[in-house]
Amino acid sequence: HACTAMCVMCFASQHNKVLQKYRTSFAMLGFISNLVYLLYPAGVMWYQVHPLSYRVIQTLLYHGVMVSYSIFTLVFEKPKLVYKKSYKDLVVISLLVVWALLGNYLYNGTYKNYDHFFNWLFVVRDPFYILPLEISRFVMPFVILLLLYSLDLLVYFIYNKVRGV
Repeated sequence: HACTAMCVMCFASQHNKVLQKYRTSFAMLGFISNLVYLLYPAGVMWYQVHPLSYRVIQTLLYHGVMVSYSIFTLVFEKPKLVYKKSYKDLVVISLLVVWALLGNYLYNGTYKNYDHFFNWLFVVRDPFYILPLEISRFVMPFVILLLLYSLDLLVYFIYNKVRGV
């Protein structure tokens, strides 16, 4: 999951000099992925649990805190969002897509009865079931990469417009 991965990477970038170079990229992807989840909380809607249950409240609070952390990092940290450094975000998104492909391949390959089908980061099957599985498994990694990077650039655009740059 992008939300969980970016939480770990945001924490790790606080304490690792190599990862610190990508701290803004982790915060940016953390903002986008967590905001998307808050706008469409599929994980809590799919399982028909009570809206005031621990699972729902904890999940939504977690994603809300991550959005807040990302906003604070993007607004108050020294490295500002500059278009020429957006390639770092593309690197982080690409690595996340590869990581999701690996996880989906390993987990889906172990379940022969397919009672539970893993589709982390939607790189195996499109979330709306428009494309057949045979096609979507080859197309979706590129669609997700393009979509996340486009959202990333949209945030850059809005951020720089608000700052007057």
